[in-house]
Amino acid sequence: MPLVLVIESDPIWRYSIGCALSTIPEMQLGVALDLAEAAELLDLGAPALAIIDLDLGADDIDAPNMTQFLDELLVRRINIPTIFTTVNLSRHASLVPAQPNVAVKQKPLSLSWLRDTVATRCESTEEMYDGTPFGILDYVQLACSELYSVEIEVAQDDLRGRIQIYRGELWSARTSSELEGEDAFFEIAHANPKTRCTTLQSPRGPKNIDRVWQHVIMDYARKLDERTAS
Repeated sequence: MPLVLVIESDPIWRYSIGCALSTIPEMQLGVALDLAEAAELLDLGAPALAIIDLDLGADDIDAPNMTQFLDELLVRRINIPTIFTTVNLSRHASLVPAQPNVAVKQKPLSLSWLRDTVATRCESTEEMYDGTPFGILDYVQLACSELYSVEIEVAQDDLRGRIQIYRGELWSARTSSELEGEDAFFEIAHANPKTRCTTLQSPRGPKNIDRVWQHVIMDYARKLDERTAS
């Protein structure tokens, strides 16, 4: 059973990557918070692939962390494909050696792409997952907590909608049925449609959500409980 090693310091990304990869059958997932834990996991055997957070916490983001891990692989005579992830691509891309089996990806990255890449490497015979392992609320919580600027586009049956998050602030929500603001957000979140998330350079249209994202999500959860109870 192939081992996929994930070294991720951020708890939200660690959880999200774990959820995305957990849908791959016949795969062993090893998750580490730092390089010391990763070295222990290597005792389980040579990984089929490694996914490494280049940031590794606010106080530990320099090249030695990455080189220590690569040195550990060298000592063990392990040569594996490696995907490095970072929120600061311009700062960290130059730290990674140019090798055909090494890639550097900007966060937020596509979890469906990551899953497909890992599944292919693990030689899975299952059909590739054709949806997204992220739900609407997952995208919102991740983007807001990490201060990302993203646009979440959704489509399901007659529903078309768009949620914008700008620099971590829940900016706006709109649907094709002309709902706006929190009403649009609640309808999109309740439908949980197929989703596409892209980087947002600047907001499109005026801001129509005034409350902080935590309050909006808590209110959505309350309304969902009321619907379920009725």
